[in-house]
Amino acid sequence: MGRRPLQIPSVIVIVRDAAGSVLLGRHSDIEQWVAPGGAIEIDESPTAAAVREVAEETGLVVEIIGILGAFGGGPAFRVTYANGDVVDYVMIVYDGRPVGGALAPSEELPELRYVPRAELLDLPLAPWARVVLPAVLDPPTGEVCS
Repeated sequence: MGRRPLQIPSVIVIVRDAAGSVLLGRHSDIEQWVAPGGAIEIDESPTAAAVREVAEETGLVVEIIGILGAFGGGPAFRVTYANGDVVDYVMIVYDGRPVGGALAPSEELPELRYVPRAELLDLPLAPWARVVLPAVLDPPTGEVCS
């Protein structure tokens, strides 16, 4: 494919606790905080990818209860990997409710915590998370797309 950016479909899941705090993990590759999620695999539905990614990264089983928005485009959604690959992510952001499993750090997200809304922007968030989290947690009205 060369070094041209590839556009990759992905999913992110916003998981909240009873107090409304948002589940985030510190990503091992970039040392920034992100919501659980990742790329949609070939022949996988976006909803199935969302459930799978949360389970792999956090140990939780979630029920998807809605779509909070769709995001992509611009430098916040471009990632350059150590091998030189450049990816532009297009993200479907889901609202998910835990229905099973147990919170367990993973290799990708070795530190997990529920973060109160007031503290989110104080964390070293991934660039896309700085765009997505405020938009889906404090939407003006209705579904959010960017």
